[in-house]
Amino acid sequence: MHNFTAHTARALAGAYIPAICELWVTRIPRLALSHPPLLHALLAFSAQHMLVVADTGVQGASSAELAAFRASCLNSALRNHRESLSSNGGGEEASRGAAASPTQHQAWNSSSRSADMVCFTSVLLMHDALAGLFDRRLDPYEPPLQWLRMARGVFFTGSAAMFVAMADPGSHFMTLVRAADDLKDVYDPNAAEVDEQDWTTRLVFPELVLAKTADGETWLETDMERADKETTDAYHHTVGQVAAMTRALEKGADWKALGRRLTTFAVMLRPKFIELLGDRRPKALVILAHYFAVATHAAQYWWIGNMPFREFEALEKVIPVEWQHLLKWPREVVERNRLAG
Repeated sequence: MHNFTAHTARALAGAYIPAICELWVTRIPRLALSHPPLLHALLAFSAQHMLVVADTGVQGASSAELAAFRASCLNSALRNHRESLSSNGGGEEASRGAAASPTQHQAWNSSSRSADMVCFTSVLLMHDALAGLFDRRLDPYEPPLQWLRMARGVFFTGSAAMFVAMADPGSHFMTLVRAADDLKDVYDPNAAEVDEQDWTTRLVFPELVLAKTADGETWLETDMERADKETTDAYHHTVGQVAAMTRALEKGADWKALGRRLTTFAVMLRPKFIELLGDRRPKALVILAHYFAVATHAAQYWWIGNMPFREFEALEKVIPVEWQHLLKWPREVVERNRLAG
């Protein structure tokens, strides 16, 4: 708990904003003392921080003991987080990670204080899911589906509580929401709302959506793939998310502002895109490589660190040769940030 308030909380996404820092350092730990899922999520993330920044344990504890403690806390947080939502009217669909419906929002009738605790549990677990990529095995490479599914599930499990918290201007969660006004250029809500007729001129990465061979003469995807609307929509939407972050950086946005957008990336994805990644579709892998290239801008966050460099290098090795020319831009970004770091 001391490590969280003294160090971990101050490095969370958005904590460079004084109001957000004060929230994580003082208010959230107090809330956690009366909400076990939040407390366990907080302790698990703090333990992960200790494991990442130090080679040895704390106060005589070995790294193995600290890792075991973290795993126990994380399992408790995930299990109790779902149970707390179910018992408050979140419903069976919410416990499975489905988006809450308006009816479920109305059914979740707990207080905004309780909703606050659920919301911040979700936020910490989403941070933890991304930080969990640190030491995962990359050979043989498998897309990080566990991270994407966990983050989406955590978010949608808590979405009904978020609805309740946001209805109360005085809720702690609204402090977090209001701070997003400073990040409009990073989130860019219109990034994915691109008209089909002009997306090639409006997107930052038209070559990603077009997906042609290096000479520009041949489509890399089959006619059947390009004709599937659900698939093309999933690709366009994800490219739009990466493009929004890239535009923000080009406009001079602080790298710290990327933190929140990087953690919510998984939440914003269409389920179809995750399915395409699971099928190891080359286009999906190339787009994911672009995300990790952008993430290298925020390597100073301990929960980002070297992870995006590792993920990009692993992706680069498994992307088919005929798609490699589409990695020119992310390669340059990764190399530039590696040298700067």
